[in-house]
Amino acid sequence: SCEEADVVLIGECHDDATAHRFEEEFLKQCFAQHKDRGVILSLEMFETDVQGVLDEYLAGAIRERDFMADSRAWTNYQSDYRPLVEFARQNSIPVVAANAPRRYVSRVGSAGRGILSLLPPQALQFLPPL
Repeated sequence: SCEEADVVLIGECHDDATAHRFEEEFLKQCFAQHKDRGVILSLEMFETDVQGVLDEYLAGAIRERDFMADSRAWTNYQSDYRPLVEFARQNSIPVVAANAPRRYVSRVGSAGRGILSLLPPQALQFLPPL
């Protein structure tokens, strides 16, 4: 239940359809219980550098097919994540693109954290404080 919680974190296996159905129902329940407080959905499947594209789609400013291409949605977006995003869109729930861009994650994985010092300052806005 999300009745008294300020934050709820749900871990998942990204290809577990049952977990995604649970997440959708849980989001609906939290929204119904907390319309007065507000609900925010944060999704790891979207990288922080596509937050603007995500916001444009949620606002109805761009088409879904452009959103899909420009947000680099995962292959299971349509079946597993789209219901969450569409519910959020229909109910004006903010959605946060929560994952660091994979180009940076990959470089840190292969070259170590020090590689981030080579990034220009504007790139650091897409990473959490270190």
